[in-house]
Amino acid sequence: MKHFIRYFYVLAALLLPAAGAWADSVVNVITQVDGVPATAGGQVTAQVADDGTCTLTAQPAPGYFITAGDIGVMKLVAGNQAQARHRAPALAEPIALTPVDVDDPSAVTTYWFVMPGEEYDVEVTADFHPCGIVVDRVPVTAANRLDVLGDGGSVQYDGSSVLMLRDATLAYGIKSSVEQLTVLLEGTSSILTDGTAIMSLTDNAALTFRTDGNPPGKLTLRNTQDETGRLIANFSRLLFDNNLAVLEGTTTGTYAAVGTPVRPFVDNSDKEEVVSMTDIDTGDLRNTVIQNVLYTLQDEDYALDGDCIILESTMVEDDVDGIVKNYTPGTDDYADRFSGLTFLLPAGTGRIILTARTGESGVLCVKIGNSEPYVVRDCLDFTEVTLPYACVEDTYVRIYNASDVVNPARKRAGKKTTITVGIRNVGVTADAVQTSNMAANVSAGVVPLTASDVSYHAATPPTGGTAPSPPSITVAHAPAANGLDELPEGFFSDFGYASYIDLRETSLAGMEVSRSAGPFKDVSPNTFIFLPAGNTCADNEPNVVIGTVCQLAVLDGNMPEGEAFEIAGEFTAQQVVLDRQFAKDELTTVYLPFAVDQQTAAASGAFYTYDRMENGYVKVCSQETGLEAHTPALFKPAADDVQIVGHVAKLSMPEEPVPARRMESAPARRMESVPARRMEPGIDDTMPADGLYGCYAHTQATDGAFRLLPTTDFKELSFIRMAAGEATPPFQCYLQASGLTDDVLKVTDKEGTATALHAVHALAAEADEWLTVSGLRVSKPTAKGVYIYKGKKQVVR
Repeated sequence: MKHFIRYFYVLAALLLPAAGAWADSVVNVITQVDGVPATAGGQVTAQVADDGTCTLTAQPAPGYFITAGDIGVMKLVAGNQAQARHRAPALAEPIALTPVDVDDPSAVTTYWFVMPGEEYDVEVTADFHPCGIVVDRVPVTAANRLDVLGDGGSVQYDGSSVLMLRDATLAYGIKSSVEQLTVLLEGTSSILTDGTAIMSLTDNAALTFRTDGNPPGKLTLRNTQDETGRLIANFSRLLFDNNLAVLEGTTTGTYAAVGTPVRPFVDNSDKEEVVSMTDIDTGDLRNTVIQNVLYTLQDEDYALDGDCIILESTMVEDDVDGIVKNYTPGTDDYADRFSGLTFLLPAGTGRIILTARTGESGVLCVKIGNSEPYVVRDCLDFTEVTLPYACVEDTYVRIYNASDVVNPARKRAGKKTTITVGIRNVGVTADAVQTSNMAANVSAGVVPLTASDVSYHAATPPTGGTAPSPPSITVAHAPAANGLDELPEGFFSDFGYASYIDLRETSLAGMEVSRSAGPFKDVSPNTFIFLPAGNTCADNEPNVVIGTVCQLAVLDGNMPEGEAFEIAGEFTAQQVVLDRQFAKDELTTVYLPFAVDQQTAAASGAFYTYDRMENGYVKVCSQETGLEAHTPALFKPAADDVQIVGHVAKLSMPEEPVPARRMESAPARRMESVPARRMEPGIDDTMPADGLYGCYAHTQATDGAFRLLPTTDFKELSFIRMAAGEATPPFQCYLQASGLTDDVLKVTDKEGTATALHAVHALAAEADEWLTVSGLRVSKPTAKGVYIYKGKKQVVR
């Protein structure tokens, strides 16, 4: 008997004329993808033996799978009638198919059947399906993605790129054709296999291990093929997020353990946990975890003294920066280089609690992540110290002795010193712990991003302008667990200037925000971007709020007209900076959405707040204990390059903002010259009350508004009347003094009676002389300022 095998990879093959005689059997092979004729899903070959057994070999393409139920074999009447488009059902009959090797439907599989009699042809239809991920030989599909293994959800897939292992035990590993695969770890999982544990089926793919929540997840990888096996294969990049690292073994060997050496101290808001050093034994502390504190101390680095541990070796700050950047806690490389204590803070805000003794000369540093360390000194006896923190994600804290080095002749970074510091306990009290929604997003899968998900606010446009509106995004979709990959490059830059873009109501997670690439490309650095927890921002990317924490907030003191400071909600910034150029000792005004503590205020300069107007003077008071948020103030910088910086500062909008009215179009009334006084009730109750007002947007002057004329001499300091249309820039202040005719108001911080300004006018009324507003005679001035000449105000610009 002769058998002819034909491979028809499209349905059109049925229209081809029949070949061969009635005495010859023909095997026609047709391939499909999800029921549609195609060749992309893979190929099937047929081999007929002399005994009439036909063996089918199915080889799926990477990212596809096929099962026995997806292969159909039909017995057809041979000849032209069998090849016709419309066959009579009576002329077709299915043939039983026997699987031979179908353990992994994403790999080569074989089947066999017995060829029918010589008067029949055979048609084989192979229907391949895309999967992208295969876990323990089970293809991940839309139907099973929330419970891939059928065990209640130990393996789940978000439908895009995130595979979650939740206390999963795998025997055959993971195959992936996803370009950027993220393995999200919850609980403790393991892959024990005699083949590759995690393999990419495509070139240039990236693999990221990530964990969320408290405690962090862990994964053990083991290949039983000894030296011939591999753990991770064909990925061009291997990344670890959220403090995960290879704690044991190596990914290029046959065993590796991925995890974090410690879990965060606390896992809920409003919770406190303190660890005492009395629980330390005298055993090896080289790389040891005790109650979620990692000790990396050689024998010569420490001593135990009752209820405290004495750090006897010091660290140099440059060395610590390098260790933070290049080495992961829990590894031997880290233990060999860092001498001190390490523990993990939960994402969110709170305070570190530390009871320590430094003596007269000791210096103890507490470094949160890669930020500048807190310095603890002058604790002659054990003293409790609280240090605020704000973290976008779980963050390591390192505590070390930073006293002066006496004997630096040692190979490791820690250096022996005769100046010791003692630690009695460490702990954390959490005000707010923010956990990511990434695990929940795996269940959500791909969700639509619509206009209702985005809160967008444009700044007040210039006079006569129109505020921009966000473009329609009802047709855009974004994978919930993979950021905004499906939105086009620069998508949000089309919004025009916005004070903020708020995406916190979405389920987006796992994305890194950048203004140089991606959907937020070219968005103004003054626009605040709000995202839910579980996202990150690029290094030094300003004004990105993750949950309720911002790594860096930059307040632009030179905002152009049409831009303004406005935020969608209160948040805490690790660091906030007023980006504005100051000149040493030159008094100016500031208005800040965060509080300045006493130490920061003293380092920046001097602050003064408005008290009252008296005897023609604006009376101000020096602030010796810092400055509260939303407090209009005068500021005298301590240096030319000084910056007003807040650390772990809470930013907010004022609860009851007082908007300034625009200047009326009618000319201002000209009144007789009288001493400056407080506005009496009933004079003009439509005007704002007298006082100093701060601005977060360009604010045009009202009638009776004055601006400060900067000077380095407090005696020469004055406010001058603002012209119609003149505006006060954001983060600065204007003085409202209604019902006055004087165009210049002097400023003083002294108590007692002062000479009214109108007396200076009278003094120079008849004399051909130039005077300062305080009454000092000067030659004809060229320096900018306000002067009196022949009894009239003269402004030199």
